[in-house]
Amino acid sequence: MPFVELDTNLPSDRVPAGLEKRLCAATAAILGKPEDRVNVTVRPGLSMALSGSTEPCAQLFVSSIGVVGTAEDNRGHSARLFEFLTKELSLGQDRCVGVFATSPSVNWGQEAPGSNPAPAKNCKKKEQYFIYRI
Repeated sequence: MPFVELDTNLPSDRVPAGLEKRLCAATAAILGKPEDRVNVTVRPGLSMALSGSTEPCAQLFVSSIGVVGTAEDNRGHSARLFEFLTKELSLGQDRCVGVFATSPSVNWGQEAPGSNPAPAKNCKKKEQYFIYRI
């Protein structure tokens, strides 16, 4: 169940309509997860600075179980996600930054038919954060 949060200082009228749905589909394809398990939030119009500059920028936070975690995996994920974002938002790659976090399954929950709300007993991996800039 990946969670994706996209923050940008672009005004909402510069964020393409339906971006959240396309980002959901792109994330599902890139991470190899079913689209109906991906959660996306897009927040335009924020006060932001990236590398000391308030020029248009975007910050992506991706959290998931099992598919983010290694430097090699995250480099691949960030390259594909940033390619998507730079095209969608008309930003240079130097104006996008991403954070990837892997979290133990015991930190995730959803009460839904077919879900197992009980914590995973075999989860030993500690939360890890990886920050990439392309």
